[in-house]
Amino acid sequence: MEYIVRWLVVLSKDKNIKYRLIIGSLLLVALLPSGLSIGQAQTPSSGSKASAKQSREIKLRLGLVGYLLLPEGYKAYRTKALIDAWYGYIVSPDDKIRIKWSSGMVQTPFKDGEAKFVWVKHEEIPKGVLKYGLIHRDDGEMIAASVGWVNFYMPVKSEGDMDTFLGIARSYKVEKCDDCERPLPEAPSNNGVQRTRN
Repeated sequence: MEYIVRWLVVLSKDKNIKYRLIIGSLLLVALLPSGLSIGQAQTPSSGSKASAKQSREIKLRLGLVGYLLLPEGYKAYRTKALIDAWYGYIVSPDDKIRIKWSSGMVQTPFKDGEAKFVWVKHEEIPKGVLKYGLIHRDDGEMIAASVGWVNFYMPVKSEGDMDTFLGIARSYKVEKCDDCERPLPEAPSNNGVQRTRN
């Protein structure tokens, strides 16, 4: 499996569509041995529910390989699912923190280098490196991070927000997780729905 992941990383740097199709096919093949299909959510076993309740954190898988620990009360939603890329957001119980995420064959926030960042830091994590930095924009500051095949983005409103963001990003583990939960499909919004009176 490690050989396949290395090979996919090398091929993912090529912009040729033919390679993207090959990579997408390999990603599908990687799903089959674990008994999953695209869009199928895993149901945690009763043993994993007990351990999740004990730790008060949820193991959440955002892509094919790797997972993070979602703090108690936080929810993760998937807004878009392609063959080789997934998008969504993580939200706190009070809706004050919203972290956008992308996973799979997606561009990293550092694709154009580090010039647009105020600062960039690297941290060693088991089996990988967490890279994160602060971007100054006209509408405020944003922190962005990349680890494994997952990216995270969040507007910074307070110092505590940045600590929460980094806590979630640092919890990411680049390893297989068979008992992880998956993001929920995003609930349809009621915005723009007209109600008629009788």
